[in-house]
Order: sequence, then structure tokens, then C-alpha cells
Amino acid sequence: MMFVPHSFYPNNLNVFISKYEGKQVGRIIFTTYKDKISIWVGATRANLKGLYPVDFLQWKIIEWGHKNGFKYCEILGANMPSISYFKSRYNFDLDLYYSVKKSSIKYKIITKAYKILRGAERMIKEKFTQKRNSSKKRTENRNEE
Repeated sequence: MMFVPHSFYPNNLNVFISKYEGKQVGRIIFTTYKDKISIWVGATRANLKGLYPVDFLQWKIIEWGHKNGFKYCEILGANMPSISYFKSRYNFDLDLYYSVKKSSIKYKIITKAYKILRGAERMIKEKFTQKRNSSKKRTENRNEE
């Protein structure tokens, strides 16, 4: 058996591109198979204040899929809280997916240490931000007097 990359394209691999003022500002690659769309990866140009090309494209993909008879649309990457919130705005039915990972004791220890360090980093950043904000307010109050 041989894998032929173009055998999936153009029928099952798709790219939607958004343009603003004649320039490409966002792209999404998605796959289709049977009655399902899987939105795989998106990219957007930086510094587009007030423009959300990936959001726009995802909605256009959903509309396109509905028009072309697809029953399901999956936006990959739901296991991250920020992405889960983003996806919830589309009001999809929730399908749960589970994953199982076999790991060694060494891996478990490293993973636990990483999570502890990340938590400590967040706490330090929050404290720093609070101190900076309170210092800024004190300076502003002094300037007002």
C-alpha cells in the first residue's frame, strides 16, 4: 500500500481564505469525510483590531457544510479551556471524547513538576500585576492632589 498525498485533495481537503481590503487576512484548512467536517487548523494575520477572520471563516465553513449536506462539524482542539469557550459560542451539541495515555513514573513526576511550576508562575504574575496596578493608582492619586 502506498500513501498518495493528493488522493485526499481536492474532494476531502479544503482551504477557506478571508480577505480584507484585497489582502489575505486569515485561512482555515479543514477536511470532509462522509457527513462530517473537521476544522483542522487556522491562521490569521496579526494586529487586526476588531477583525476576526478565523471566527468569520469558521462560520462560513459551517454555512457551507449545511448547504452541502454535512451533518456534523468538529472544531479540533476542545481539550483546552480557551478553545472550549470559543467553540461553545457556536451552540453545538457536545460530544465527549476520551483519551488514554500510558506513561512511566518518570513522565508522571515531570508532568506534575511542570504543572506546579506553571501554577507558581501564574501566581507570581498575578501578584506582580496587582502590585503594579496598586502602585500606578497611588501615583495617579498623588498627581491628582
